[in-house]
Amino acid sequence: MIPERKSNYSRWMITGGISIFLLLFITAGFLGLYFLRKATSDTQQYILAVDRAREAQVNFQQQFHLWKTIVLEGDNFDSFRKNYHAFSYQADRVQDYLFNLKIICMHFDGIPEQIEELKQLHKSITGNYNSLTVQLKEKRFRNRSNVIAVSMGTDTAALKKMDTLVRQIELRADREIHFINSYYFNISFISFILLGITVIVMGIVLSRELIRTHEILERKVFERTSELANTNSELQKEIIERTNAEDSLRNALLQIEEAHKRISVSEEKYRRIVEGSQEIVFSLDENWNLITANKALKDIFKLQIDAVRSMNFFELLDRGMRNDEVNNRLIKEKLEQFSQDRNPIEFNAAFQTPRTIEPIEMKIRLEYIDSDGNQEMLGKARKLTEDSLVQFLEYEKRRFSIKNSLLLTDDLAHRVTRNLATFMDHKDINLIRIAVREIIIDAIEHGNLNITFDEKSNALLEDRYFHFIRERQNDPRYRDKKVTLDYLVDSEHVIYKISDEGSGFDHKKIFARTQEVNDTMEAHGRGILMAEQIFDVVKYNQKGNQVLLVKHFTPHN
Repeated sequence: MIPERKSNYSRWMITGGISIFLLLFITAGFLGLYFLRKATSDTQQYILAVDRAREAQVNFQQQFHLWKTIVLEGDNFDSFRKNYHAFSYQADRVQDYLFNLKIICMHFDGIPEQIEELKQLHKSITGNYNSLTVQLKEKRFRNRSNVIAVSMGTDTAALKKMDTLVRQIELRADREIHFINSYYFNISFISFILLGITVIVMGIVLSRELIRTHEILERKVFERTSELANTNSELQKEIIERTNAEDSLRNALLQIEEAHKRISVSEEKYRRIVEGSQEIVFSLDENWNLITANKALKDIFKLQIDAVRSMNFFELLDRGMRNDEVNNRLIKEKLEQFSQDRNPIEFNAAFQTPRTIEPIEMKIRLEYIDSDGNQEMLGKARKLTEDSLVQFLEYEKRRFSIKNSLLLTDDLAHRVTRNLATFMDHKDINLIRIAVREIIIDAIEHGNLNITFDEKSNALLEDRYFHFIRERQNDPRYRDKKVTLDYLVDSEHVIYKISDEGSGFDHKKIFARTQEVNDTMEAHGRGILMAEQIFDVVKYNQKGNQVLLVKHFTPHN
């Protein structure tokens, strides 16, 4: 019975000690909050007094400044009327601030009397300035120098008095605030010391009780464990070993079964997702030959799945881009870069199969994957659909600024023509897109990169066009230049303003050259002529590094 009573006593001691500790902790928190709030409340009056004194000082200075402005600019009636009203308003504000400051500082020794004296001085100066202002006005401001001489020094003396009063209030407020903070800090410090001592004492008592209780428990455990150790040690070892072996085998079987289930579910889910997708999901080998594709290929391109193995990606691309050789060349450059750096890419392209009448414009995404140790290209293709909000478009204005990257020109041309579907048919939109892209390419090549017509012709003939472009893009003279496109569309027309940072060109001479190029069927140089044929307005600036393109949606005179 005695050990049981000691155990109950220990439990009550520990419970009571923890309760007292929590109570002291809560009390310390409340005391801290109370002292903090009390200090803030007691110092608020002094902070308010300083703020009001400074506000009165600022308005004092503003009033005197306004009077000087009246004297100097009074011959302007509008200025005189405005500044005189402001002067009167500031005078009233100063009196109000001084009145309130006097009430706030009632218990400041000597301060209320100084404030009252300053009020009377301010009222006297204000009346004097009003009289001088009336005299100035009656004499049409011809005696400004005399008035300034008469008033000289009165405002300075008043401002000095005001400044002295502010400093006295600030010193008194600082002294009182310091005293209040020190007072409550000392009280808080003493309170926390007392609480700390109490907590330390309680901690010592509880620690001794916990140590004693722990010793009792250890002794009981040791005694009971010793009684069972000799008889059950071997049996326990055998049971534990068998149990562990059975658990390990059971867990392994469960893991294998669960893995098989996950694999089956994943394969079925992947098959349903891919086959049920409205996007074309396909794979290509290193030679760009189609390996696999889901049934969306059949629905969009009217091809049987078994027939895709005999088709090449570039064959479908060449069929769809027959009328857009520039974009075809840019896309092939993107694909060559993709083959080299193996980073995922996205681009727009038109594709056509033997069973489709018109090319189908698609958004393509390609990335490299490792399939059983072999590198394959995984692709997704979806039709370019119109934005559902285009039909509600009334007005749009954008500015784009790109570096000298030909690979961005088609994306930019798509972006600034996609919202024309409300006003034009697809065929006309496509022509505008191609024309805008050609002008952007001209701005990059012939404007920013300073490439001549003959240099481009030679590079194309020698099949080193993109290598030549990259050399110019890396040239310190040209690499930081940009092409800017301003774009505006509303219900009447679309406007494009394309600017480059080149030295400009003689557009009349180049236009004559492009007509010659069109007659001789050369491989490039038709951008300007195409713009002249498609847009209603094609206007160059005098320097020749900016062109304005306008297309009206309705007949325009």
